[in-house]
Amino acid sequence: LIIKMHPVERNRKEYEKILKSLGADDFDIVQTSDKIVLYDIIHKSDVIIGFNSTVIIESLMLGKTPIVIEGFFGFEKYKDFAYKDATMRISHDDDILIAINKFLDNNLSQKSVYKAQRERYLKKYFGKLDGKSSYRIAKTLEKLL
Repeated sequence: LIIKMHPVERNRKEYEKILKSLGADDFDIVQTSDKIVLYDIIHKSDVIIGFNSTVIIESLMLGKTPIVIEGFFGFEKYKDFAYKDATMRISHDDDILIAINKFLDNNLSQKSVYKAQRERYLKKYFGKLDGKSSYRIAKTLEKLL
């Protein structure tokens, strides 16, 4: 289990206390703003769980279908984010284990429904994700000059 804390979050001890009270002994708590570390964590993860975060979007870009906890910390006003159809959403912490088991048992992140919704979302909001955006920007700027 890896918990990636927000760079300004200050709850590390609380996470450790909760995890130990649940009997977890194999976990790592990471707090960094280093994107390379973040992308490595996302790539290695079987399940991504988050709430109203750019990590959700980055997970989608890296081919993952994250679980989004709606209404977490009073963020109810954000539950209609554009990526909502490309993610599995839950609204109660009691549903976390159910959602995780669905992902692990059925490999939902690879199922066509989530994959199609993820690809539709990414195309609509980010265009081509082929690593050639700098080239396209340069060509557009050349045309304008």
